[in-house]
Amino acid sequence: MNKLQHDKVAAHYNRIRYPRYPWVFWGRWRDLSRIDLSAWGASRKIEKAWLCGAGTIQPLLFGRRNSQVRFLATDLSARSLKESRIRCGLHGVLNVEFRTQDLFRCNAIEEFDAIDAYGVLHHTEDPKKGLEILARALKPGGVIRLMLYSREARQYLEDLRSELLAEKENWTDAQLVQFLRERKIPFLGDLESKAGRADALLHPLVTTYNEVEARKLAISCGLQILRHDQDGKHILFLKK
Repeated sequence: MNKLQHDKVAAHYNRIRYPRYPWVFWGRWRDLSRIDLSAWGASRKIEKAWLCGAGTIQPLLFGRRNSQVRFLATDLSARSLKESRIRCGLHGVLNVEFRTQDLFRCNAIEEFDAIDAYGVLHHTEDPKKGLEILARALKPGGVIRLMLYSREARQYLEDLRSELLAEKENWTDAQLVQFLRERKIPFLGDLESKAGRADALLHPLVTTYNEVEARKLAISCGLQILRHDQDGKHILFLKK
């Protein structure tokens, strides 16, 4: 593992609040059905789950929607986890434990009934090794939700990102805005916000996948593909 690369990722998310939501936000109940763990396809009761790369909002949403499940929320970024901890406290979500941790330092063996790794592995130095660690930590019959960047959908952002980082690593938001305007790039999606622009265009470590590569990654780690959704990204539900 290239620790320097992961240190850069941690520094990136300690510098920006992403994703950024108002403090009062806790998600509409009907919109949280997609993170109802009982519907993910596990063949075992889900009592303990791992939110890997939990970020600023996922612990609140998962903890609220799955109140009978005990969660471990981990992230490289201490700042992201601090925000998540505050959010859970504000909204009375008490079934989440927080731990600042690099995925590659996890030694868990068949500890979790479900794992969420949404937008995590494509920001690691070795995604296959990362998925092997997740698979090892999952109990038989458990399920992983995995989201990976789609190469086709993300290509225009990767072209911009490569151009920016080839020149320098540190860009102000004003400079990014000017850069996009000069190229007549529409301010849509992540490019609408300051934090979104920084994450989309300045992230230090990104890997993208086509459909075949995404499925091959899952199968190479001995996981069964239950479902593969594609909507500008690869979302795979994987069973051990």
